[in-house]
Amino acid sequence: AVHYYIRVSFQGSALSQLSPDAQLKVLREYHQQNLPGEEIQDIYYDRAVSAWKVPLRKREHGARLVHSVKPGDHVLFYSIDRGFRNLGDWHATMSDWRKAGINSHFIYDNINMSTAYGRAHAAY
Repeated sequence: AVHYYIRVSFQGSALSQLSPDAQLKVLREYHQQNLPGEEIQDIYYDRAVSAWKVPLRKREHGARLVHSVKPGDHVLFYSIDRGFRNLGDWHATMSDWRKAGINSHFIYDNINMSTAYGRAHAAY
């Protein structure tokens, strides 16, 4: 299954290149091109939430995502900073998901955590 995670820091983000619609478009295109046989499970959208102040597991939809993913699932993020702004939060989540067999993709950053290149971005 594929899960999309979208986050905007503030309401004004709706007018930027990081708008929810812009992020969703990129996630869908990536999904269609790279995971065509995988069904979408859900779209998680945290609005006006700081990733610096609030870890993924503490955000309303981030927590739902963390509790919903299963081994073999794929989580798509527009970019690392849409999911994480805190290295400890990112590292802990990626480490837990890797051990559980959950694949993370950061499209804008061109990082797929299930590849050797992707894993090189995090110390496990």
